[in-house]
Amino acid sequence: MTGKKKKLLLFLIVPLFLSCKGTPPTNDLNSPMGLFCYDYIAGSWDTEEKEDCTASSSQIKIGFYAYNPEPGFTGYNIYIIKGGTPTYEDFQAIVNSRINNGSFTTGGDNYIISGGISFTPPQDNYYPTLPGYNYPEVKIKVIKIETLIEYEPTFSGPNPVAISSGVYYIGVTSLDKTNVVESKISNIIKVTVP
Repeated sequence: MTGKKKKLLLFLIVPLFLSCKGTPPTNDLNSPMGLFCYDYIAGSWDTEEKEDCTASSSQIKIGFYAYNPEPGFTGYNIYIIKGGTPTYEDFQAIVNSRINNGSFTTGGDNYIISGGISFTPPQDNYYPTLPGYNYPEVKIKVIKIETLIEYEPTFSGPNPVAISSGVYYIGVTSLDKTNVVESKISNIIKVTVP
């Protein structure tokens, strides 16, 4: 092929590539990994990470490992189902019900702990549960995140409902509020509150 033909071919091909819109990049989020809980023994939290624990009568202590370098990452949602024997698929169906036609819906809100519980007055349906700005290092390395859960995802009037005796199943997702993306649910743990 001569130099003139190569230039002509490039002249025809380059504009073709520049005009292609292609598919927008996906913004898959890394799911939180290794969700665990701690037993509450003789007035203090044990240090062994487990997937089936007994908590205190007023708190559940959980943790997970996370790495979220994605540009739109905004935090983590903690999902809770009290009672029954929910499966991973049950949790994932709740997560999937939250996104419809490119926006978040109220589907699943009764299973997510509100990030607005500590506000004055407390705010229901405020997400994410754990804001990403509290964990800036999660964008550059894997970190261990631990938190105490003192409230159920439900509110009674303006006030959150404290955890109470029963069996709780818990899962966590990563969230991108801007691009309306939520990761797959983490592994599911079981916590008994005496």
